[in-house]
Amino acid sequence: MQLFSNWNTKHAGLFTFAQSSKHIALYQKFDFWPRFLTAVMSKNVISKKKNNTANLGWSRYSELFGKKGDLDDKRQQEENEEGKYLDVCSRLTHAIYEGLD
Repeated sequence: MQLFSNWNTKHAGLFTFAQSSKHIALYQKFDFWPRFLTAVMSKNVISKKKNNTANLGWSRYSELFGKKGDLDDKRQQEENEEGKYLDVCSRLTHAIYEGLD
């Protein structure tokens, strides 16, 4: 919590299991209190490219690139790409809500 204060965080929130009194009690110790419920929904994305009817699913950012131990040229290129993805994500989230990372 001190780190958020040092960063001058103006708005903080978290997602948890609303039905879990243990989770709620834990977060209340850090002065987080339930305000409202937000439905988190998903939808499968289907490619509309010709001859490609593959169902696209969730992917994790951590799975986009190779293992961190590989320090060859390929890994260096991946690190450069990784920075580009982070920059694009940062601009997108900032456009939605200023300061959102």
